[in-house]
Amino acid sequence: MQRGEYIRENTPVVTIVRMNPLKLKTGIQEKYANLVRENLSVNFMVEPYPKEMFHGKIAFISPAVDQSTRTFAVETLVDNPAHKLKPGLFAKGSVLIGRDSNVLAVSEDTISNLAGVSSVFVVQNGVIKQTTIETGEHDGKLIEVVSGLKGDEVLATSNLNELVTGTRVVTADDEVDPPAADAPSADGHGRGGRGGVKRAAEGKGAQ
Repeated sequence: MQRGEYIRENTPVVTIVRMNPLKLKTGIQEKYANLVRENLSVNFMVEPYPKEMFHGKIAFISPAVDQSTRTFAVETLVDNPAHKLKPGLFAKGSVLIGRDSNVLAVSEDTISNLAGVSSVFVVQNGVIKQTTIETGEHDGKLIEVVSGLKGDEVLATSNLNELVTGTRVVTADDEVDPPAADAPSADGHGRGGRGGVKRAAEGKGAQ
């Protein structure tokens, strides 16, 4: 629009946007209708800030299910005092419908996924043992372990693509000199190396 230009009646000329708070609008599958309620916490991420988690609370739940998508609409109020979030951004998140204090979870950087199979690299007496696990829910960067671990294991966190069963490693807690790069593994082959490790029971919680 330029100065002196004629416009028709009821033609929008400006758009006013409220930046704080914002509404996060989404659709949730109908099978969760009995679990979702107002004031539940919502955690989500947006592409411009891939390492930052944002939070809000459910303020509105549609009483009707969309017949074409089999979802019901949910609106979440999100505080945005710094105006980091912009209207129109796409978000990916989850609704915290409950918490189980007995859930075993590990950091996502300890898990290797190959051909649909998840595994971790357990450190036992300085030697790697690759262990297949079954994963469950995600909570931020924590992933629930349904089976495969007891909870007291030490797990490798780096150079996972170089590790195999029998590889010798030095953990951050070891006070000995690291082995040479070509040191043999317990079964006579493989590479030694230094890698970060984490306890299996690093965090607990499930959505």
